Order: sequence, then structure tokens, then C-alpha cells
Amino acid sequence: MQPDPKLRAAVLAMLKGEVADVYDRVRAEAGAGLMEGDRSGVALPGPDGRLVRVGTVSQPKDTRSVRVDEAAAVAWAKEHMADEVVEVIRPSTLKSVKDQVRQYGGVVVRGEIVPVPWAEVESKPSPVRVDRPEEGPEREAAFEAMRCAFERGELLLGEVLRHEIGSGDASGEAA
Repeated sequence: MQPDPKLRAAVLAMLKGEVADVYDRVRAEAGAGLMEGDRSGVALPGPDGRLVRVGTVSQPKDTRSVRVDEAAAVAWAKEHMADEVVEVIRPSTLKSVKDQVRQYGGVVVRGEIVPVPWAEVESKPSPVRVDRPEEGPEREAAFEAMRCAFERGELLLGEVLRHEIGSGDASGEAA
């Protein structure tokens, strides 16, 4: 017998919030051993025992940006690239300088890499990415494989969510 739809909605709402929080932590855990650019497929046996892809975990390249002190940039450009300075550095030149600082750690001026004290490269680590089958037969097969793994006891909801639901103890059991 199906539970009351209001009860199901309330339980699913609780799980949705918990799963979102747990997902962020577990995604970081899953990526701890991955190097930039790594990809790892994840599969479970389906009803017939054949492996079915349920997702892919990957570590994209980190995002890098350059922060610029505009006043210092203008002073530097007057000294090293005076013909590029009007009242401010031309936007295309500033973009080129940022690209060179990101790539070389400085700017190539007359064949030499010149340090740029007013620009600093900032690296922002990219979060681990977890992809899942989107639509169609592949997604249906992945859900069927997960359902079978739950039925066989190979996946337990309490273990997947760990101790985050319930009393907070490490056993995964609610008080």
C-alpha cells in the first residue's frame, strides 16, 4: 500500500534537504584523490548482472583569474608600454596583460618576461563534478541498477547518507 501523498511529500522534502547537504560533502570526499582532469566512471550491476553506468566523477581544471590594482597598472604601463596608455590602459591591452600574467607570471615586453607587481594570479579550485545519465534508456538502466543494488542489500540508504540523518552518530542509525 502506498503511503499518503502528503506523508510522502514531507518525507521526500526531508530527504531532499539532507541529500543535498550530504552530496556536497561526499562529492568533495570523492574528489580528494583525483588530479585535475581525472575522470572516473561509476557502475553497478543491473538486474541481469551486467554493469550499468550510474555516473562519472571528474575533477575539472581549476579556475584562474587575475586581480589588478588599476592605479598601479597605469603607472607600470606608463613605464613599460607608454604608447598603450591614454587615461587608462586600453581594455584589449589589459586583457592581453592579464592573459600573459595568467600564463607566464609576467608580461612579454621586447622578448623578456617582465614582472607585473600590480597583477596577481588567483587560483580557485574547481569543485569535483559528478555527472549522471540525463534522459532515456541509459538513465532508466541506471535507476534500475540502483534499485537492484538496494534490493540486494549492496546499497543501504543509511550507509549512503551515513550518520547525517538521525542522531548524528557514526553508525548511521537514527535514535
